[in-house]
Amino acid sequence: MPPFCSPSSSERRLVDAEAEAEHQLNAQATLWKSQGYTVSWTSMNVDGWPFRMHLTLTALMRPTSGWALATPSLEAMSLPYAPDRWVIVAPKA
Repeated sequence: MPPFCSPSSSERRLVDAEAEAEHQLNAQATLWKSQGYTVSWTSMNVDGWPFRMHLTLTALMRPTSGWALATPSLEAMSLPYAPDRWVIVAPKA
């Protein structure tokens, strides 16, 4: 394959980061579902690499009992050097 057709290392890292974010989010949703919550989203977008990871979900989260969260969108941001710390915002909730 010619060099101009191969993805850059930054593009590969973004694809890896997107896949890991999706994997972790799906694992957390599975855990919440096993605890009786209803969790769903219609789309997920990851961008902002390499300076940050910005995750946007079009989401609805509703438990079968107790407290509830319903929002048309949920945004989360993490810095590459601190991937275990996230700032989460529900701008239209």
